[in-house]
Amino acid sequence: MDRRLGAQRKRSAILFFVTVIALAALFLQLLRVQVLDASRIVAAKWPPERETVVPATRGTIYDRNFNLLAVSVKRFMVISDDLNVANPLQVAGLLSRVLGMSSQSLDSLLTEPSGYVVLKRMLDQAQASKVQKFIYKHVGVLGAITLQSEPLRVLPNGNLAAPVIGTVSATSAGGLRGVSGLEYEYQKLLSGRSGLDAPQERPSAATFFSTPVVLRAPVPGDGLVLTIDDALQFEVEHQLALELASSGAVSGTAAIMDTRTGAILALANLARSPDGTVVEAPSNLGLTAVYEPGSVFKIVTFSAALQNHIITPQSTFIVPDHVVIDGSLFHDAEVHPTQPMTATHIIAVSSNVGTIHIAQLTGKTLISRYINAFGFGQYTGIGFPGESPGLLVNPNRWSPTAIGSTPIGQDDAVTPVQMLAAMNAVANGGVFVPPRLVRATVGPNGRVYPVKLAPARRIISASTAEELTGMLEKVVQYGTGVHAVVPGYQVAGKTGTAQIPLHGSHGYQPGAFMATFAGFAPAGRPALTAIVVLNRPNDIYGGAVSAPVFSNIMQYALHLFRIAPSGAGSPPRRIRVVQDIPPGLTAAGG
Repeated sequence: MDRRLGAQRKRSAILFFVTVIALAALFLQLLRVQVLDASRIVAAKWPPERETVVPATRGTIYDRNFNLLAVSVKRFMVISDDLNVANPLQVAGLLSRVLGMSSQSLDSLLTEPSGYVVLKRMLDQAQASKVQKFIYKHVGVLGAITLQSEPLRVLPNGNLAAPVIGTVSATSAGGLRGVSGLEYEYQKLLSGRSGLDAPQERPSAATFFSTPVVLRAPVPGDGLVLTIDDALQFEVEHQLALELASSGAVSGTAAIMDTRTGAILALANLARSPDGTVVEAPSNLGLTAVYEPGSVFKIVTFSAALQNHIITPQSTFIVPDHVVIDGSLFHDAEVHPTQPMTATHIIAVSSNVGTIHIAQLTGKTLISRYINAFGFGQYTGIGFPGESPGLLVNPNRWSPTAIGSTPIGQDDAVTPVQMLAAMNAVANGGVFVPPRLVRATVGPNGRVYPVKLAPARRIISASTAEELTGMLEKVVQYGTGVHAVVPGYQVAGKTGTAQIPLHGSHGYQPGAFMATFAGFAPAGRPALTAIVVLNRPNDIYGGAVSAPVFSNIMQYALHLFRIAPSGAGSPPRRIRVVQDIPPGLTAAGG
């Protein structure tokens, strides 16, 4: 009996062992079929493994008060490896519901033999999340459909200051690259450093989710703080647009500068489109376009003569309405009898003949020296792509008639910002302050780093600047610039009306003129300097079309920055920054 009981136990143990082995074999088979094979099936449909570049967030561009001018936002696009889409028609039918596109158009895209097809672009985060969940849900069919981020550069104020800010384009790595304006000039600073993700893990059959491994995190680009004031920029563009519409001008530039620091507070560039509407110009005309400035350039001639004691404001000349130099006729804008004129009256009424008399006394050597001292023929130092240094005729190559044409603003070509900076030197007591467009940078850590100011230089004495300022006040009080008056403020400035040269040959285009007014206020204690230049207005005179725009934008700016009126007991307040550093940012070193 004990022997039979032992045999039964042995048979039971063997049966249990065989059963365990059988169950283990069955479990392994189920694991292979349901998990391992399924994972291979999923993996076959999942995008191939590769390292991916993660674009850095492009730095923000601010105005002087940290209001947004240009900012990057994250958007997504739906892409497909169409070579690995087994059933395009089925995939198109599924995707049409979530992408809001017709299945026919999707089917057409999915059958392109390219290996990389963009199905839809510019999805926001909510839309992208919805699409991503849909892809995971239908991964067995949509394994070759994925989402990829793409940045979008946004100008929150529309196209405000667009020619100054510039444009960007998408890169093959999914980032943005500056192609014009400050976006291009500061590409390295704004772009940051891209990151890198490791190959995605294969999704499991149960979840279909993948997890990238970050090899190198992206570093956001630095921000850029401009000297531009967005409120003033809007008003300047508005006033300039009104004048372009009413005067028929082809294009125009207007700018306002902080007299003391050289900070450009507004720089508007507008043009007339083929349909007649006024739009942002295709480029920053204030720095890239040159023109013969006309009589506004006379401030150089008078500075040279005053500084070297060749004239005083009261010096008197007998002035006819025309003069002939080497067979070429030069004349004043209006016919008048030969009459005595003081130097002050000559510049007030913008007499070409009177100015030429003064230039002949001064000589081309001195005049050329002061043309260079005022910054003409040189880059401003702003650092703007495509900026022109202007075009100057070498004094050694002056023609016999150049002593008549150059001192009245012909022959040489300048940019509007160069002309603005020259007028600003007079306003600044004879000290030339290099103009600037960038106030500071902002690091990824939120710290604000002010940009070092370029050194200023004296080009005429304070007494000469004071004398010339008094003469320029008469331009506005009774001369060619009476429409530049600003109620409550003394204004000094100069008009300019210049013919536009023919392209590729000598002479000038019939009936084509550039109209300019440049000046500053308050004249006794200058705080702001401005210029307005119109290209081919119907009314050709700077005093008629450019001076009124100057008056409007200067009045707005003086009130915006709380500059005390002329005659007030206290000195004008420094142009204020509404908010030096907003919450979330800190001063470097502080």
